[in-house]
Amino acid sequence: MMNITESATTRSYVPYTSEMSANRYLNKSGDETWVAWAEAMVVAGFSSPSLFVLLGEIKPFNAFEMSALFDDIVEELGIPVVSSDTEAVETLAAAIAEQYVRGRTGLNVTQSLLVQFPWGLANIYRDEDLHLDLLDYIGEWELSPEEEDAEADRLIREFHQMHPMTKWRPFEWERPCG
Repeated sequence: MMNITESATTRSYVPYTSEMSANRYLNKSGDETWVAWAEAMVVAGFSSPSLFVLLGEIKPFNAFEMSALFDDIVEELGIPVVSSDTEAVETLAAAIAEQYVRGRTGLNVTQSLLVQFPWGLANIYRDEDLHLDLLDYIGEWELSPEEEDAEADRLIREFHQMHPMTKWRPFEWERPCG
């Protein structure tokens, strides 16, 4: 059985709208996840001419065309845009944390995604914003595996609380937690 984060037509991961905007800012576009996102948006009741065009895209995908379609959808629906590297990284990390908090991904997968994340892409003030510094914390202290998991869980949930993506709520195909 397919869960809500999988598309019926592509069976691929369906990104949140916030992730789409962050990926667009980082010029990562043009694959089946964009079509899956359009499908999830239409099923959730969103409607715009460009959204329907993006929904109908098939392989081979044209990244430039898909990016232009997404830009049109943003304008047609009034979707917020990501406007900096820092915001893009924090938005993508918040989406990963969201998936964990909702129980869609396990702790090990979430940690792996966050630890491998391109934090160096953005100049994030570590003491204030980078509470997901999982490797440094876990490597610095001699914790049992259970303590490591508990601390990782706490750090991810704390980050999720700090970055609730409030401006994205009205534009997500599935409403975020918190």
